[in-house]
Amino acid sequence: MTKSTLDICNRAMRQLGVLAVGENLAADDFEVVRNAYEAEFERINADHALALTYTSNTVPDALLVPWASVAAAAVAPVYLVQGPNLARAIGQIRSYTLPDDREDWRDLDEDGTVSESEENAAKRAQYY
Repeated sequence: MTKSTLDICNRAMRQLGVLAVGENLAADDFEVVRNAYEAEFERINADHALALTYTSNTVPDALLVPWASVAAAAVAPVYLVQGPNLARAIGQIRSYTLPDDREDWRDLDEDGTVSESEENAAKRAQYY
């Protein structure tokens, strides 16, 4: 299931405390938030070299909160409220988009699994 631009904009305004739970954005407020969100979506995608496999209108469920935080941070000055931490939201988006594909250094015999003896050796190595 994906989240639409409307879902993200509503969540962003709830984060800012501008919109109550169960309320929907008015058309003019939606335009303000949508424009800011879509501009930030494109900027973050370009600046951070993310090869996003989704659009601003088809965001994965797991990224609803980070993208809503991005939108909220973008429009917070318009509504004269403190916005969420933009760097944290970008970090969450990057960690979802760019998974950690490093080799597991604990796998000493390189068989693709970490045995109990390899785990114990790694713990001893960290200690010393």
